[in-house]
Amino acid sequence: KINTNIPQVKQLRQNAGFEYTKDQLRSIDEIFTDLNSGLVMDRLLSGDVGFGKTEVAINALLVTILNGYQALFVCPTTLLASQHFEGIKSRLEIFGIKKVSF
Repeated sequence: KINTNIPQVKQLRQNAGFEYTKDQLRSIDEIFTDLNSGLVMDRLLSGDVGFGKTEVAINALLVTILNGYQALFVCPTTLLASQHFEGIKSRLEIFGIKKVSF
């Protein structure tokens, strides 16, 4: 089982600089349920630009890594990958997560 009830998740949300939407919170809860199911997750998170998909993914990345697993974040373009790399790296550094590759 993956522990999703960790204080770092609350801290991540508090440091986001905005309030999560109901849809973001629902998506995060569903992903956490998937992670605890014991099955391979088969989920696609999609939405328009600016609707908070990255923030949902960062929650999943944090929980996965803090439970001792590896995580992968996939982007469709090199430019977007570079932008996400910097943003995610800065968001996760405060939790001691420094081993991020591009």
